[in-house]
Amino acid sequence: MKLGIHEGAKPYRALLTNALKTTWTHKELWAFGLFAALLNSGAIFSNVISAAVRLKPADQIATGIKAHLNDTLPSTLSWTVDFIRMNVGALSLRIILLLIGIVILLLIALIAQQLLLFGVWRSAKKKKHLPLRELFNELHHLHLLRLFAVNALVGLFLLLFLTALAFPLMQLLSSTNALYNLFLYMGFYAITLPVAFFANTVALFTMIHIVRLNEGLPRAFHTAVHTVSKHWLVLLELSAVVFLINLLMAATGVIGFGLIGVLYGVIAYASFALNTMVVYTALSFFVVTLTVVVAALMIGAITTFNYSVFMEVAERLERFGILPITERLRTALTRKRHS
Repeated sequence: MKLGIHEGAKPYRALLTNALKTTWTHKELWAFGLFAALLNSGAIFSNVISAAVRLKPADQIATGIKAHLNDTLPSTLSWTVDFIRMNVGALSLRIILLLIGIVILLLIALIAQQLLLFGVWRSAKKKKHLPLRELFNELHHLHLLRLFAVNALVGLFLLLFLTALAFPLMQLLSSTNALYNLFLYMGFYAITLPVAFFANTVALFTMIHIVRLNEGLPRAFHTAVHTVSKHWLVLLELSAVVFLINLLMAATGVIGFGLIGVLYGVIAYASFALNTMVVYTALSFFVVTLTVVVAALMIGAITTFNYSVFMEVAERLERFGILPITERLRTALTRKRHS
């Protein structure tokens, strides 16, 4: 049995090792990963788990909404009145600038996503790495439109799907019976996790096929559905491993930020004791800058790693295929039972 698990884990170890090498070797892709994470971080289970964790019983939600309205309604009404009284030209200008900012941010995220997919694909194919200038020459406006359509459609689908299930669940949740709520959550996860897994995986593989095989959206979607349907168990196992690795990386980051905070507190206390505000101000600026930079690098690195893993999987499934660990384990158990 141990041999079966060990042999079954070999392809996964190779995929993860190659993805880590790509992530560490091509640090220039981290910048693309940072902005690509605005659309899709490559972590399959994150969206549905974060949505489910925020669910509360209906009476608690109603109480929370009421309290929130009591706190924010007066200021919101005052802001709305001031906003309406603004000059029409100034109001139109603000709306136009806001829309332009959203469009620019979305375009940057789409460009970053395409360049990240193309960069990790070249690494997975063991091709010569392109300099950034040549990498930007690979941008394709049709790919950007297709990536936008995939991200928008999967986001809209999951939003409608989770909302449709969340409303009845919130009505059924109890404020007092924790065991009853546990069974409801188990039922919610039993329905949402497979659907969310399939939707996110198909979306990610659709984008991979668009950039990797230069396919149109219908063809790429059909290929992705076929791949996910045929190899769903492999992708499920690997997605769980990637999710755990993401959690480990995030936990490491939290610990690091905690240590920075402790060091900052000690130095800040010493600065106050010595009455040296110049040192405290400079230290505050340095700590904030360091935290933002490190957080951005971590997000970029994690996203690059996630995309690299699934690009490696796409290459491996197309050429050799992968036998799931659970399948190997089932075979080993069957042989042991008959021996």
